[in-house]
Amino acid sequence: MVQGRICSLVVFCFSLALVACGGAAGQGEQASSDEASGGTGGESSGGTGGEEVGGAGGGASADAGVQPGADGARPPDAAKPGVDAQPSDAKAAVGMSSLADEKIVWNGDGVGNGGGTHWMGRGQEGKTTLTYSDAMAFSPKHVIAFTMANINYAEFGWGIAATPANKYKKLGFWVNMVPQPGKTAPGNALVTIKVGGNYAAPGGGRGVNSITYNKTGLKGGWQQVVIPVADIMGTPNSSNVTEILIGLAGCGSAACSFTLYVDDIAFGN
Repeated sequence: MVQGRICSLVVFCFSLALVACGGAAGQGEQASSDEASGGTGGESSGGTGGEEVGGAGGGASADAGVQPGADGARPPDAAKPGVDAQPSDAKAAVGMSSLADEKIVWNGDGVGNGGGTHWMGRGQEGKTTLTYSDAMAFSPKHVIAFTMANINYAEFGWGIAATPANKYKKLGFWVNMVPQPGKTAPGNALVTIKVGGNYAAPGGGRGVNSITYNKTGLKGGWQQVVIPVADIMGTPNSSNVTEILIGLAGCGSAACSFTLYVDDIAFGN
């Protein structure tokens, strides 16, 4: 009888021990679970998640201005495409041509005849020079350079890639007038073209006035002059234009001395 009670007491004590152990284990597991939620979860929100928003996310936003757009377009400060895609081009700095459907017929660097056919008017010897030059890089390297000093009128012609006169509506070219230090330079040029072997004589004169089409064109810096072909030759025909002629007047004193640079002669609309 006594032995039976002792055995029952032992079993009861043993059961209490198991319950106590099980409770402690449960509390330990819960603590571990809470720690995992409070630690890893906190790091995930405040650490990795925060880095993605403030780091990678912020970086992507900051770089958005230099990435191609949805249509693949380059940003505004990117190099211009085509023959003018030269990062150091002066042309890239001053802007693109105003001609639509532009067809360059001379640029000194692969289009036209390079330093080929050209001439100066008679009686200009010693007072003018005409060269194929890289002294004033534009698009991208070579230009026409015409110097003039102390002569009332001088002109020059330069061969271009043959183009039917009626194929495009406008003639365009870039100029940069650079007076010698302390000297003056004309603010206007006469412009005409050679069509079918003859020079067009608008209004019976030597050419149209560049100042009519760009009032500041010869005031310095690279600028484009765009002239309707019809203004130069009347109704254009299919004869080829093979040369541009530029004349300058009003430099008949020792106070006048300059270099006129010309580049990117083109037709367009």
